[in-house]
Amino acid sequence: MQLSVLREAISKSQPRTLIIHIGHHKTGSTSVQHALALEQVKINGIAPFYGAALTHNHLVRHGKEIVKETNKASVGHQYFLELANGMRQNFANTDNRICVISAEDFEHFPPAHLRKLVNTYFATMFDVVKVICYVRPHLQRTVSSFTETTKIGACTDDMETYFQQCTESGIFLYAPDLAKWRKVFGDNFIVRPSIRSEMQGGSLINDLFMSTLDAPQIAVAEVDNQNESLSLEDLLRVKFLHKQLRKRTRGFHHAYGWTLMRLTEKLPKSRNATKIQMHRSLAERVHEFYLEDARELDATYFGGSPLMQTALQEGLDNACEKAQPSTAQQVFNKSEIRSLRLAALMINELLMNEEQRWPEFLHQRRLDAM
Repeated sequence: MQLSVLREAISKSQPRTLIIHIGHHKTGSTSVQHALALEQVKINGIAPFYGAALTHNHLVRHGKEIVKETNKASVGHQYFLELANGMRQNFANTDNRICVISAEDFEHFPPAHLRKLVNTYFATMFDVVKVICYVRPHLQRTVSSFTETTKIGACTDDMETYFQQCTESGIFLYAPDLAKWRKVFGDNFIVRPSIRSEMQGGSLINDLFMSTLDAPQIAVAEVDNQNESLSLEDLLRVKFLHKQLRKRTRGFHHAYGWTLMRLTEKLPKSRNATKIQMHRSLAERVHEFYLEDARELDATYFGGSPLMQTALQEGLDNACEKAQPSTAQQVFNKSEIRSLRLAALMINELLMNEEQRWPEFLHQRRLDAM
């Protein structure tokens, strides 16, 4: 049998499956989304249908409209109908047996709302709908999310203050939220540990499809690691620049932070760069706060293997002794601070131009200053 015919036979034997990847945040979702959008993943020789330029987070932002029974004539409701019907049509038009939705913003989306969305628009088009979620160990997630929120200008404090906010909101107490997802989706809801040594096939992409499909043949092109961690020094530079532009909108800071991250990655890495770490006294409190949640996760989702408990202890063991600097002024000399401030002032000047050619605009700003 020719290879192409064999692949077609395997593909047709696969139940038509919709995989909904809901993150969590900081578990490698961006790399998965890049690979799917660029068709770098092949299942039984065929790229899964993805249908997004990068992510489906726009579906989350507008998905709340589906549960509204009032104001159906609103612009938001009409936009969501157009979006959902467009996705439905795309799924209908593809012959692919495997389709994927990936949106880490589903992490904090009510599972009952997603169930309603699926039932209304997609369920009749598939034999199986699987929802898969990756959980990053608590202490490592706290550090990573602190870095992320600082990078996009949403966090202006130190890690101590950030952890206090986390305890007040309960944001990383996973077990209660995961129980809601399991109640809604039952055995079709899959929880996997975001721990590299536990990944089937040695990578997140392999693990995702091996956990949701029956014996898939997976081929993955070389994938760039997206959203790599900043060094402490670069994070403090980014944080300083955000502060200088604090009057800008939240949306601006989010896009600005991602741009700074992308540009920073183009620069040669410093050999003296400092890894961002939690200090011991804080790590002890984090360990104490999340230990019971880690135990519940291990017992409920990981067959009693102490994966989350071990990772929590490892995070404590690897903590640094003293709190790391939290401001640029603690690390950089006056000359570099002056350079950062000058760069921020110039960025502010440029952002004020919305219409003119740059030489004309800058000349006019000079005249205005006179």
